Amino acid sequence: IDSVMVMNRLNGVIYKTQPYKENSRLLQVFTKLGKVTLNARGSQRINSSDRVIAQYLNEISFEYNTFKSFLSLKSAKLINDFDEIKKDFNKTKTVSLALELIDKVLIDEIYNEKIYELLIETLYSRNLETASLSFALKMLYYLGYGMNLKSNGNNIIGTSITKGGIVYEGERFSIDLNVDESISLLKLTYLKISEVIEIDELHLKSIKRFIYYYYENKMDLKLNALK
Repeated sequence: IDSVMVMNRLNGVIYKTQPYKENSRLLQVFTKLGKVTLNARGSQRINSSDRVIAQYLNEISFEYNTFKSFLSLKSAKLINDFDEIKKDFNKTKTVSLALELIDKVLIDEIYNEKIYELLIETLYSRNLETASLSFALKMLYYLGYGMNLKSNGNNIIGTSITKGGIVYEGERFSIDLNVDESISLLKLTYLKISEVIEIDELHLKSIKRFIYYYYENKMDLKLNALK
């Protein structure tokens, strides 16, 4: 008796694409089970049904039998092409921060599902800038480089990259964010992405710079999306 092959369906976000062989494309996709490379055979052909699906920053679903790091794209469906983001260069650059992080960092498999949920929250957020920065700050804790932002009751004078957290009066650390900026950093770090309210535009600029140098200092990682 032939065994019936059980097919599973999985959602994922395409964070990188590259041409493959003559008419195909390799899709780097992040899912709740982790990163996977999908071979979208023939997707570069004009008449391919997968041509529209096999694009950067698409949320898709696909079928698979056993989850592996390399699979063929099967029975793919487009969930969201995030066209409103793609039509705006600044919005595309803003959300590229989250996708660049997914691409460049090694994620412990126990955090895949949680990080995938954060990524989806970010892409569906009404405020993409605060959502993307919140994503980058939350990622630090999953990567083992989270900051110590819990106050011990002493007088706070700011936040330091070198110290990796809050600086108190009397401590000799260089200050990278002042007290008001640190409060905004705290909100972006600890509030849910959907709960983060408007944050002062000048604070956002300072926090962007702070995140860029924090990742560079702690992980030797230069994030192009924040340059």
